[in-house]
Amino acid sequence: MALDLGLHQHRDPHLRYRFIRLGVITGTVVLVALLAGRVLGEGTLSTLSQVVLWVWLSVMTLVGLGWLWRRLTYRVGVRLFLSYLIVGVLPFLLLASLGAVLALMAAGQYASVRFGSLLDRTYESLTTLATQAASLPHREATDLLSRAHAVPPANSPSLEWVVASGTEVRASPGLKGVGPPDTRLFRDWSGPLLLGGKPYLAAARHVGDRLVVALTPLREGAEAAARQAPWFAVGFSDALVVDGKGGAHRVTIDARDEGSADTPAVSAPETLQPPPWDREDVQPVPSALSRGLLARRLVMWPRISKVPLDWATGEPQPSLRLVVFLRTSLAEAWTDFVRAPYQVAKEAEAAFVAVSIFFAVVYVLVVSLAVVMIVSITRSTARLTRGARAVAGGDLSHRIPVKRRDQLGDLAVAFNAMTEAVGRMLVEVADKERLKREMELAREIQQSLLPTTQLQHAGVSVSAHFSPASEVGGDYFDIFPLAGRKVMVTVGDVAGHGVSTGLLMAMLKSAMGTLVLEGYGGSELLERVNRLLLQQSVKHRMATLAIATVDAGAGLAEVTSCGHPPVLFISPAGGVEELLLSSLPLGTRLPVEPAWRRLAFPPGSTLLLYSDGLTEAANAAGMALGQEGLRQIVQANAGRPAQELVTAVLEGLVAHLAGTPLTDDLTVLVVEHTTVKAPVES
Repeated sequence: MALDLGLHQHRDPHLRYRFIRLGVITGTVVLVALLAGRVLGEGTLSTLSQVVLWVWLSVMTLVGLGWLWRRLTYRVGVRLFLSYLIVGVLPFLLLASLGAVLALMAAGQYASVRFGSLLDRTYESLTTLATQAASLPHREATDLLSRAHAVPPANSPSLEWVVASGTEVRASPGLKGVGPPDTRLFRDWSGPLLLGGKPYLAAARHVGDRLVVALTPLREGAEAAARQAPWFAVGFSDALVVDGKGGAHRVTIDARDEGSADTPAVSAPETLQPPPWDREDVQPVPSALSRGLLARRLVMWPRISKVPLDWATGEPQPSLRLVVFLRTSLAEAWTDFVRAPYQVAKEAEAAFVAVSIFFAVVYVLVVSLAVVMIVSITRSTARLTRGARAVAGGDLSHRIPVKRRDQLGDLAVAFNAMTEAVGRMLVEVADKERLKREMELAREIQQSLLPTTQLQHAGVSVSAHFSPASEVGGDYFDIFPLAGRKVMVTVGDVAGHGVSTGLLMAMLKSAMGTLVLEGYGGSELLERVNRLLLQQSVKHRMATLAIATVDAGAGLAEVTSCGHPPVLFISPAGGVEELLLSSLPLGTRLPVEPAWRRLAFPPGSTLLLYSDGLTEAANAAGMALGQEGLRQIVQANAGRPAQELVTAVLEGLVAHLAGTPLTDDLTVLVVEHTTVKAPVES
């Protein structure tokens, strides 16, 4: 017998039809949306159709992704591998990404700090020059500044200067035509300056009413500072100045550009963009680290200046910042960070390499252990799956090899035990089915041994009912039409249930039939049946038996009993009498002397014979029908024909039980002397 557990198919057999239906619906939605857009044109309905289309396509995309995910993750090994990637690998990738971002930010910030320190040197030089000039007389100061402008120091930016005394202003050729500064500039100061719409690095000193300002263009100053640290490059984006609200404004960085010195410092806002880098500006300097990816100048960092002053108004411009872009590589930043005087580069790199190797070895070991565990779990799961499919295909002899001492191993042991139990169960079910068929056959044979339940013979009417509690019952009844308008009826009850009881009942019927044909009856018949029963090898098997012989011609009835419940006699007037005959059941070793009684049996008289399954039938409360209950039912239905009396007794029993099933065999037999005499049968 094939046992189908439904495990051999993890795919829905109707999945193809579902996809076809979804495809048809999706195509219909797309077609309707396109037609609506073409027919309706621009409008609310057209827009609504487009929204419905995109919502439907989004839902279908999610459904498709969900189906694909289920297909890809059907195997436990795939799920374990994905879980390992999510838990064991993804955090490292995130940490590595975070470390890379932090390293890039640190390198950029370090370059910005180093660039700022170099700019501070430029401010110091400008401050020194302005201080010297301010301490000299007016003519000597201008001569000093002119010489410094004409012959700047090596690798230094070009110098511009302004000397203002009251309303008189003298300036270098690059600043010719500059207007007088605001009086609030008459103080000692250094920092970024917007003059004539161009950014400068400046230092100012004043003595009395004379102001001396030394300046250098921002571009030249930044480039000169970068030349002192060749491990980073500077870049500009058309002199961008950023305001405090996140916008950007254009000014001119190159102070050597032509134009009026009174050009407005700020024009229309625009987006801040990084500068274009020249090829020669991005060449890295030699580094102690690899010349690969780490040596490429991938780090780009902005350097935002201090708050600049405006020459025309003398006011600080807190909403504006001068921006210089710095570009470097991780290798160059690291080399500059660890170089002299400490010389820790080689030691730090060696320590970093050693720690990296150690963690790499540990990680490889952990990954190897995880792979071994994943493969082991996957194999165990695959064995369980193959076993389940084999059992689903009907191979109950299949056993799963137990190679693990863990939960999966316990599951394999339980699966093998379940398979073995299922095999035993199927054998037991087959045996029970065979036994059930045999019992049904025995029941049919027993039913065939019993006589008809209705008989009319020479003025005597017999009606019977038989209901076994199991497939084969132990109750017995028989009807023997005799010559001379006589009828013999018998009701017996063999102790127990089942096949053995049924066989004993069959033997009892056979013996009764044989002895009756030989002419025995009454107490002599019961004595011979008892001797026959005692000769059998079956021990401790007893039976009760009651015989009633009715002579319709003489109007007499003789009742004989061996331990059977009392027969009820219903007179023509409706009276009910119990015929109490005390004696031992058949099958006892003690002397059995069947008790008998002869009584008048005129037309209209009735005898009711039954087994103890009638009076001992109990309802849900445990209350049996009893002799008194049976007497009341018979009393209420006295005078009714035999068949109707049997029906009335059964209906009264059903009302008493109220749905409680019978626990013993039930036999009811009624013999009636009818008033209409039937012709005598030979």
